[in-house]
Amino acid sequence: MDIKTNNKSIFVLTGGLNYAGGTRVLLNLLKNINSNKYKIHLVLINKTNFDIRNEISEDINIIYLNQKIGKLNFIEKMRTVFGFLKLYFAKKPRIILSENMNSHILMYILSIIKFFIPKKFGSYWIARKGTLELGKSFFEKKLYKLVYKMPNHIVTPSQMVKDIVNKKMNITENKITKIYNPVDINNIKKKSFKKQRTGIKHLDDYIDSNGDFILYVGRLMKRKNVDLLVETAKIAYENRIDIKWVIIGSGDEYNFLKNKIKKYNLESYIYLTGYIENPYYFMQKASLFILPSEEEGFGYVLIEAMLCNCPVIALDTDGGPKEMIEHKYNGILVKFPYTAKKLFESTKSLLNDKESYNFIKKNGYTYAQKFDIEKITQKYEKVFELFLED
Repeated sequence: MDIKTNNKSIFVLTGGLNYAGGTRVLLNLLKNINSNKYKIHLVLINKTNFDIRNEISEDINIIYLNQKIGKLNFIEKMRTVFGFLKLYFAKKPRIILSENMNSHILMYILSIIKFFIPKKFGSYWIARKGTLELGKSFFEKKLYKLVYKMPNHIVTPSQMVKDIVNKKMNITENKITKIYNPVDINNIKKKSFKKQRTGIKHLDDYIDSNGDFILYVGRLMKRKNVDLLVETAKIAYENRIDIKWVIIGSGDEYNFLKNKIKKYNLESYIYLTGYIENPYYFMQKASLFILPSEEEGFGYVLIEAMLCNCPVIALDTDGGPKEMIEHKYNGILVKFPYTAKKLFESTKSLLNDKESYNFIKKNGYTYAQKFDIEKITQKYEKVFELFLED
């Protein structure tokens, strides 16, 4: 006997939402997916302080598996697992799109349970693999391989991530689709001209007077390598380069970076603003945007900066930046080894070469149009249709 699924019902399963790039990607997808064609349930593992209801259509049903804000203990995790299983069997979605590793693990557990039920389930699992991460410890590496063997299909945001899934996880290529992350172009353009404050008066006055500054926007965590930006700014200061450095974001590395800036006595040269809701205003004002990460699955923020007519510099690492940026055409790639001195030289060279600067700025803006949210959403819907009955 078959268990009938809701033919057009889709679970979008993820952890708690935050202000990072992954959440922006998910929200952009949810905003534009055809709600007349699909019944979408956004299933969140736990609550956060992120206000989701104002960000998506009222047609999308939001379900929390756990009401707690913050990390879950073991008992709460077990309740979350059982809550998800109960929800799944009650709603019987046709497709489950899992968005991060925690949601993949929930789906892995469900997949194992389904093997022991003597009934056919007509639901399909699509997993998003958004980063280059393959696990650090021996156990994590084994877990990643086990989990990614189970989905019916995997979506990756770049060719590099697709190659990793294909070659290092031994997933056949016909089970993987590369779909770039969607960008809400109109929303970014609108917000880029809406004045925003940092809360640091002399910095706000400087920006309002069209003072030159170099910008980073993103999480402050070790793999984002923002420390390299501070070291580069130090070299710029020592070389009497008259430009400010603005770092927008929050994270575990905030205090470490703050202390380093204080140690170098550069508090009036490098600014840590913390999280800011609308970073696009600063992208539109900035002279350059630098992404110092040594590992990026996509590098979503580079496209956002390009759309704000801000030239970009990134490290020539595996993943999104290397795939998106054509060196000296729509951005600058700093070659390995990634040192502060090399990043400084690339920054100085571009700022001093106005012809190249304007050329890269123009081409970056044009290139970013290909990530339009409507085009990308249509590609996701094509993947959904692979598993939906007529």
